[in-house]
Amino acid sequence: MLMPPCPSFWIALFGSALLAAACARPQPGPPPEPRARGDRGGDPIARFAAFAEGFTRDALALSPPFATLAGLHVYRDAERGDEVDLDRELDDFSPEATARKIRFFRSALLTMERDFPADALPEQERIDREILESQCRLALFDLERIRSIETNPTQAVESIGTALFFPVVLEYAPRAERARDLKARLEKVPSFVDQAIAALSNGPLVHVQDALDENEGNRDVMEQALPALFAQGAGPGGAFEAARRAAREAIDRLRAFLQTAAKERPAGEWRLGPDLYREKFRAYFGEGLEPQDLLREAEESLGRIREGMRAVAEPLHDRWFPAHKGHRGMKDAKARTSTILRRDPGRPRPDRRLPRDPPDRLAHAPRQPQDHRDAPVPARRLRGRRAARRTPAAAGPGFVLLRDADPARLARGPGGVEAAGVQPL
Repeated sequence: MLMPPCPSFWIALFGSALLAAACARPQPGPPPEPRARGDRGGDPIARFAAFAEGFTRDALALSPPFATLAGLHVYRDAERGDEVDLDRELDDFSPEATARKIRFFRSALLTMERDFPADALPEQERIDREILESQCRLALFDLERIRSIETNPTQAVESIGTALFFPVVLEYAPRAERARDLKARLEKVPSFVDQAIAALSNGPLVHVQDALDENEGNRDVMEQALPALFAQGAGPGGAFEAARRAAREAIDRLRAFLQTAAKERPAGEWRLGPDLYREKFRAYFGEGLEPQDLLREAEESLGRIREGMRAVAEPLHDRWFPAHKGHRGMKDAKARTSTILRRDPGRPRPDRRLPRDPPDRLAHAPRQPQDHRDAPVPARRLRGRRAARRTPAAAGPGFVLLRDADPARLARGPGGVEAAGVQPL
């Protein structure tokens, strides 16, 4: 059974929102009303805590599958005035929903600018404000400039996987209740697939290929993960099976659409390009910092770290390997440091060694016999050249070497890991 991937954009957005809400320091006494944002009176720390809490709940509610994952299960919709059971909802990729998300993030930016100017907040709240602001700008960049709902089919595929997989493994409610939640979501999958297909337009071929791989993972979730919700010997029931069958047919319809797109679509360019990358960079880091400046700072910091490593390692190297003097004439600091720190497998070990790490460390753990056949290996993500390759000299005890592993055989074929190309070192 494969765990579906989660869109990194929503993980970053919701993770940052939750962090800011947790770090905002509410004052002692009764908790403030979550929507008390427009009130400019009172303690700014308490008002910002209320804003961060409300923002976090509202942002999570924009994507019900991720709301379930984050622990938000019920949400009161201020526009409709009713309570929404998020565990039974899917994402909404309609143009109306996209416009609603854009309004939400723009309103949040305006509220922060009007009610919570950075210079009026203490340092901790100012940092939290910067996190929320950058994530709002990134959300708007995705919704308005990248339009990933239209150009990247993995958004829809991963949304389905998140919606169906995590109610199985997250015990937020009894199994029977989670089964009812899943049935409600399964019933919505066909209309969501139609919605996603209608929204998709041109996009790079690599996204289509990735979506095809991940769509097969969603099918595996339906076939293998969902029955785990039911007790041994207890069937899911006719209504659940009917919903699952209709959802599976929708997944197959999405696969057919993606297969056609893979044949007809040109390769395209998946990179943002200089202009969009700079725009995204500024949305995240703010104005006043350019990518080249950050790269230069990172390279200078790496150089300082390398020099520190050399200063520590060179005396030990000279003491343990007095015959090795090739590094002394090197003018390139990086090459000199690498030569000192790299141990030639053919070079004899020093007689005097530093103490070994504790035996519970992975690098020194004794090899234990184990059966890899049932290990949850994300086979469909080990695509040929992506498979891990570690040479025997580089890999220590406890590592496994994957040489051109066959994902299908690694997942469920006969013969186990040896037949798939996995060799113990």
